[in-house]
Amino acid sequence: MGEHLGDGMVLVMSLWDDYDVSMLWLDSTYPTDKTSWGGPRGDCSIDSGKPSDVENNSPWSNVTFSSIRIGDIGSTYGDDDPSPGPTPSDDYEYGDACSTRSDDYCDGSCECDWSWPKDDPAKWSSSDAACRCNYDFAIYIQ
Repeated sequence: MGEHLGDGMVLVMSLWDDYDVSMLWLDSTYPTDKTSWGGPRGDCSIDSGKPSDVENNSPWSNVTFSSIRIGDIGSTYGDDDPSPGPTPSDDYEYGDACSTRSDDYCDGSCECDWSWPKDDPAKWSSSDAACRCNYDFAIYIQ
C-alpha cells in the first residue's frame, strides 16, 4: 500500500447495512460455500449481519466522524483544542436526525436533530421547529 500513497487515496467512512450479502464479505465466509483460500475472512457466523437484525436491535444507530487529520505520519498532532459548543437547552424536544450536522441552528460540531419547543402542541409542525444541536443523544468517535 505504501507505494500507492503517492497516487492519492480517498478515505471513505459510513454506517450502513448490506441487504445483498449481509456484510459476510467483511468478517465471515463469503461466498458461504467457499471454505478454501479467499472464502474465510473472519470468525463471524454466516448467519450474522442480517440487516433486519441490525435495524431492529439498533434502530437509532448513528455515528459522527470527527478530528480527521491529513498529513505526514507524526505531523497531525498539536494544541488545537476545540472551543466548547453551545450549552444544551431543556426547552426543546428532539426527533429524527437532520440531513447534515450544519442545518438550521446546528454549527457542525454536534448531533443535529429536528426539534420543537417542548410546550408547543404542534410539535413537528410548530412554526419554531428547526434543526438544533442535541447534546443529550450523541455518539462521537474521536
